[in-house]
Amino acid sequence: MKKLLRNRNFYLVLALIVLIAVLLIVGFGLRKRPAPMVNLPTAEPFATAVPAPAATDAPAAEATAAPEASYVPTGAEVFTAPGYVYISAGNEGRWFALPEGEPGDITIKNEEQVNVIRLTNHSVMMASSTCDNQDCVNQGEVSLENLSTRVLYNMILCLPHQVTIELYTQQEMIMMYDAQLASQQ
Repeated sequence: MKKLLRNRNFYLVLALIVLIAVLLIVGFGLRKRPAPMVNLPTAEPFATAVPAPAATDAPAAEATAAPEASYVPTGAEVFTAPGYVYISAGNEGRWFALPEGEPGDITIKNEEQVNVIRLTNHSVMMASSTCDNQDCVNQGEVSLENLSTRVLYNMILCLPHQVTIELYTQQEMIMMYDAQLASQQ
C-alpha cells in the first residue's frame, strides 16, 4: 500500500477521477436551465395573458379607495399548445406557440443574414440559413420527444447570426409562468 501511495501515477488517476466527477455534477446541474423570463408576460402570443390595469380619469381623492383585484390566470389556463418556442436574435427575443395545424416558417432577416425557422405541431428546426458553416441547419430537429436526449437538449444555435431557438413543453411553460407569478407577489 505504501508503494502505491508513493506512485505519482496513482495521484494523477485519482485527480482525473475527481475532475470527471465534478464535471458530471456541473453538467447535470446546467442541463435544464429555464428560458429567459424577461418578456414572458407581454411577448406574443401571450399579450393578453396578464391583463393590464385600466387607466382611469378618477380624481386624486378617489384614488385612495381600495383597488379592485384583477384576476390573473394560472399557467394551465394560459398555455394550451403542446409546446412553445423562444427565439432570440441579438438582443431581441419572442415566444411562439407550436402551431396546431400546418407547419409554419418564421424568417429572421438582419441586413444580409437570413434564418428560416420551421415550426410544426411537435417540433422546431432551422430550415435554412445564410451562414457559411450551416451548423445550425445540421443540428436537425428538436421535437417534444427528443429534446432531453439531444446534445444541445432543447436548443438550436446559429452562432454567426446570434440566433438561439429553445423548445419547451407545455408543462415547463406552466411551471415557469406560475413561478414568475409567485415571485411577483
